[in-house]
Amino acid sequence: MIDIKPTLEKLGLNEPPCPIYWTNKNLHFWELGAFFDDGTKQWIELNPKNHFFFLGYNHQKVLEHELIHALRASYKDSIWEELLAYQVSKYGYQRFLGPFLSQKLVSILLLITPFVIRWDIKFFALLWAFLGMKYLRQYLSFKTALNHFQKEGFSKQASWLKLVHLSPEDLGKLSTKKELL
Repeated sequence: MIDIKPTLEKLGLNEPPCPIYWTNKNLHFWELGAFFDDGTKQWIELNPKNHFFFLGYNHQKVLEHELIHALRASYKDSIWEELLAYQVSKYGYQRFLGPFLSQKLVSILLLITPFVIRWDIKFFALLWAFLGMKYLRQYLSFKTALNHFQKEGFSKQASWLKLVHLSPEDLGKLSTKKELL
């Protein structure tokens, strides 16, 4: 168990937006935590065991990540949510690659590419290039939105926290401002 108070303070919260349970009842074996919304209630589950500590994951960071999902649940937004949620990581590779690798199509391709690459290497190369460029465009849009608040004098942490609370529409508008590009 961890003290959740520092995590809540970092996110500007007095209390969690939903219950947090220490169980792996609904988690896949590879998950350290997840946010659930069944339409009637929302909750976060954290796996009591951390099998992935060697990759830099800990319960504090997983809780921060899942709390971002809980805070943004009302938006039903998949475009920005993972980008914002992965920004809690202290490791640059997790902040950059996490949202990309968490996409279902990318995960499936990552698993099947070694087995089917002989079929048509050009097709898979183009598919990976397309997915990579699409993600890079989204990531750069996020950075543009983040820079907007930093230019106004907010710290990186405060800028990120402002983005967490913006609607997908406002994030989209902010990320395409010409003067910021």
